[in-house]
Amino acid sequence: MLFDRIKNIIKATVNDQLENNVTLRKIISKEENDFDAEVTRLLREQENKRRQEELEAQRMAENYRRQEELNRQQSQRQQQRQTHQKQTPPSSPSQEDKERQYYKDLEVPFGTPFPEIKKAYRKLIKKYHPDLYQGDKKKLDIAQEITRKINEAYTYFENKSKN
Repeated sequence: MLFDRIKNIIKATVNDQLENNVTLRKIISKEENDFDAEVTRLLREQENKRRQEELEAQRMAENYRRQEELNRQQSQRQQQRQTHQKQTPPSSPSQEDKERQYYKDLEVPFGTPFPEIKKAYRKLIKKYHPDLYQGDKKKLDIAQEITRKINEAYTYFENKSKN
């Protein structure tokens, strides 16, 4: 609609100029039909190009929205999995497996009586006590971890022997 108005204004201006020049009027009158057809074709091409650009922009916006939705859903699923993992308690090893590990931590054979466990405990504590490794941070951390395991195992057997 706007293009038609512009076209009419241009035509009127050109017609005013042509009235003053007879030679140009003759040339243009023959080509006027061709000129109108060419202008119409160009205007249609521009309108089609504008429509295609609008459609492309809409497609891009829709693709962006879809990708955002997929990312949001994936994030929700991941959060649900993490929540489920936090709620699900880790499967605990059986009592016998735990006990076997305690014997192993104290470096004694399975089924060793408590007095021998006590001797092994004292020997290992003297060997791995963290105070012996104050100068080396790495060794200190390892000694603390080993001492923790040894103490846990000894406490288990100590409580078991009392019961």
